[in-house]
Amino acid sequence: SYIVLKGIDIQLVKGTVLCIIGSSGSGKTTLLEILHGDIIPTTGIICFEGLELKKNQIFRNIMKSNSTLIPQDPYKTLIPQLKVIENIIYLTSATSNTFNSNSKQEQTNMIKKVADKLDIKTLLSKKAAQLSGGEIQRILIAMALLKQSKLILMDEPTAFLNTDFHSIIGELIINISR
Repeated sequence: SYIVLKGIDIQLVKGTVLCIIGSSGSGKTTLLEILHGDIIPTTGIICFEGLELKKNQIFRNIMKSNSTLIPQDPYKTLIPQLKVIENIIYLTSATSNTFNSNSKQEQTNMIKKVADKLDIKTLLSKKAAQLSGGEIQRILIAMALLKQSKLILMDEPTAFLNTDFHSIIGELIINISR
């Protein structure tokens, strides 16, 4: 056994944008996966909204219901056979009570509004299998916005995007935090 993360002390308040920078293999993705509840840490303390979370299934459930992780490799996230809009409705509804509480018409309107911001409206009727990595990443960002997560974790959010979208995503990240 070996130590992956050591000496991490992060305190975030609402509206904070934090970039974690480090070399390959330094634990950035592991940290994000812990904060999302994908990995339960063996030591240390994690508090969320003033509550110290025990390292068990309750920890996992609390973190997953309050956060969205946009992974480094977006290809594993959508259901390839479904259209993009079906993926958004299905996957966002499965993880968000806020989104789920809206009528189908309200959900569709919300999706179209976010799709306009991210220039993905023309992708909504395509099958997920037809999308590029950058297009999938923009879909995942849209889903995070629709879920209204308290914590949005992005692992290299511009890695698959062409340079035209780097500044758009940067501005969007800043706007989300307000």
